[in-house]
Amino acid sequence: MKKNGFSLIELLVVMIILGILAGLGTVSFRGWVRKNELESQAKEMYTDLMNARLTAMHRNTNHIISLSGNKMSGSVDTNGDGVGDTGLCIWGRHKGDPVDGSCPDDKSLSYKKLAYPMTWNGSATLEFNARGLSNTNKTICVFSTLNPSHDCIVISSTRIRMGKLINQSGGCNDANCEAKK
Repeated sequence: MKKNGFSLIELLVVMIILGILAGLGTVSFRGWVRKNELESQAKEMYTDLMNARLTAMHRNTNHIISLSGNKMSGSVDTNGDGVGDTGLCIWGRHKGDPVDGSCPDDKSLSYKKLAYPMTWNGSATLEFNARGLSNTNKTICVFSTLNPSHDCIVISSTRIRMGKLINQSGGCNDANCEAKK
């Protein structure tokens, strides 16, 4: 006897299998999205540090970066006293903004909030002088079990390099961060 179509049992089995596969795919996709966000944050931090360094050279002034757990702030030291002057910013610049570095209240902030907390070695401040040189060596890390391709930044007096943590349970230092060439 020849049957046309599917039985109700066969249809239910196929629907259950598709539901399980969709659930597994959603969990995997969510992890991939979080990993991508973490990598994006590390790359954005790298870009911001490079921009601060280049802007310090371009404006011939010192730029100070301050780090806190989930925030990175920047300021310009116009008088050379080692303290960032208030009302000045280095991020969030827009075409038509004042060239003196002042932050328009409606467009810019002098800090960036970060989705994933970071850690670093040494003091919480970093300064780029008018020649673009850093005043200290520093490593900035974002520890995570997501295993992103970039999760640390190594800053030396003349270079800023992105890297990958060798050991997630190790410390945040240049020995634990394999810098990408």
